[in-house]
Amino acid sequence: MFSTRKHHPARLLAFLSLAAMTATAACTGPTDAAPSAVTAETKACLEQVGDFLAPYTKPATTLPSELTALARRPDPGGSVIQISNGSLPQDVTTANATVAAARAIGWAGKVLITDGSVEDLNAKWQQAIAEHPTAIIGSTSSDSIRNALSAARKAGILTALNAASDTPNDQTGPDVVNNGATEYADIGEVNAYTVLRDAGCVPTDVVVVSLQFPVLQAEADKFKETLQAHCPKCGVTVKTLQNSEVGTPAATGSIVSTLQADPSAKYVYALIGSLGVGVPAALQAAGMTDVKVFGAQPDSTAIQAVVAGSAAWWLSQENSEITGWFLLDGILRAKESGKPHNEVAGTPTILTRDTVPAGAQDPPIYPADYAALFTKIWRIG
Repeated sequence: MFSTRKHHPARLLAFLSLAAMTATAACTGPTDAAPSAVTAETKACLEQVGDFLAPYTKPATTLPSELTALARRPDPGGSVIQISNGSLPQDVTTANATVAAARAIGWAGKVLITDGSVEDLNAKWQQAIAEHPTAIIGSTSSDSIRNALSAARKAGILTALNAASDTPNDQTGPDVVNNGATEYADIGEVNAYTVLRDAGCVPTDVVVVSLQFPVLQAEADKFKETLQAHCPKCGVTVKTLQNSEVGTPAATGSIVSTLQADPSAKYVYALIGSLGVGVPAALQAAGMTDVKVFGAQPDSTAIQAVVAGSAAWWLSQENSEITGWFLLDGILRAKESGKPHNEVAGTPTILTRDTVPAGAQDPPIYPADYAALFTKIWRIG
């Protein structure tokens, strides 16, 4: 999937080469060099980390420029069914947003909730296929639903996957992919640089909390690779939970135990917002007030934690609501072109207590007028 993030390749190559030298020196701890030299190296590391992070500090005000207007307004009367994992609140939010987007163009929309098991997932896909909508959307990689994708294609139904590691393919895979492995890896890279900045380019350990999804593995891998490329003494421990454990006392207790086993760990990285639920309170109860919580794809609880100061920052990626509109956009483009489509991702924003409005209860959406912007490029109204 193609990313819209502008890193300016020539400048970035030079930056990474210099950052690798300066950050490595600064992140290896005391050396034989004079204290003033170490300070200079650390300063250089921070300056270059800041340069890398600059594009992610300002919220987007427009949709990605690659999302040009459709050739013509979509025909009314279509329909979309989204199959959503009921144990992941953000997935349900996205599905409901897709329904809202569909209604904006005169289509019908429906959400089918799955318990996350392979059996129920395939049963819901078969139910959706039987209803013969224009498109079916899921949030899983294709391996577990290969037969369902094939059946949908034979029935003339477009398919789209969100947060999947697949590449769009009009023979064996989904017609549309939104937020693929490349986008998740980019999120991991940005968060690694944010840790370097927050830690002052000195060694620290990080506990990464994940789920068993390939795209989250890509995010965790890129985070570890980037952090340790510039800070070899930085440690990264990945703790993978089951879907059923999300937000439970057992999960937060396990995270605290992992931190207690590694006194050098001063950060908890929740790869999606719901994985951070209860963590700040559990850390406070354990007396671990020097451990910072951060992550990506914040939910309402995560944003409220930032406002309260109990979480350090969150990377917005695509808000769960706007993701539904991106998904429908991808469907419309695949339908119009008759070709597989990689939906274009927007640039994420680093959300901190300084940038999130005081009293905010929900994740901010950028751009704020996304619905009007999408309907404009869909030639609605």
